[in-house]
Amino acid sequence: WSIVPANLSFKTSNMGGVAANGALLVAVGSGKSAPKVWTSSDGRAWTAVANNGMSPTAEVNDVAADGPGFIAVGKDGSRAVAWTSVDGQAWLEEPAALSLAGASMTSIVRTTDGFLALGTASDGSGILWSSNDGVTWTRLDLGAAFAGGQVTAANRIGDRVVVFGTSQQSKLVAATGPQ
Repeated sequence: WSIVPANLSFKTSNMGGVAANGALLVAVGSGKSAPKVWTSSDGRAWTAVANNGMSPTAEVNDVAADGPGFIAVGKDGSRAVAWTSVDGQAWLEEPAALSLAGASMTSIVRTTDGFLALGTASDGSGILWSSNDGVTWTRLDLGAAFAGGQVTAANRIGDRVVVFGTSQQSKLVAATGPQ
């Protein structure tokens, strides 16, 4: 391991996630007054993306690689948001949907046939969305399994989704269900 040379664009920022697509690395996070995106071709030299197209009030939490590009997730105000980009430079906010209201997407997982986004509802309960393309998101019904708790990890095996997290009493919860 070696420390990456100092990068002033990281100085007042929090890194949320990083994804690789071919020879391009994209990292996302938040700064003092706006979401942040960085790109790199080697993991050592990083360039901050200026005018990335994201709302200055948005919070970007994680990113995943997808086909020819990337999908980032987070929130803007009181709704979860997903953004797509082919090159890591220009980002398009995907259309808002009812399934995104009153929530925040905190992380994204690439699965064999799409994506899962983990998040938190406005009442503090853990929630989960599924998407085939990173554009259209369906909120999965987790029942009361994560009411008042958190969803911390998820993935898909065959036609089942496996979800881990904590209950309202901070006990470990593992649940499986259909897509």
